[in-house]
Formats: sequence, structure tokens, C-alpha cells
Amino acid sequence: MTRTVRDAIERIGRDCPRLAEHLSSSVATGTWCTYSPSAPVTWRTGER
Repeated sequence: MTRTVRDAIERIGRDCPRLAEHLSSSVATGTWCTYSPSAPVTWRTGER
């Protein structure tokens, strides 16, 4: 699982380096996979 997540983050980084940096520091893998950002995140998509 760890390799798959890290590979996906690397692919994201090719198009969106800032998002990849955020995910690299916020996603942990191991026995459990977690998303724990250091600060609250408000997600916005291209759709409004």
C-alpha cells in the first residue's frame, strides 16, 4: 500500500507540486493509512 500511495503522490507532483508536497507531509501509511494535515484544509475544485 505504501508504494502505491507514494507513487500516486509522485505522479500528482508532476502536475501539481504544491499538492504533492501537502500530501507527502499529510499522508501516513503502515498498519493504517491516515490523512492528517498540519492545519485545516478547505478544498476547492474547479466546479462552483
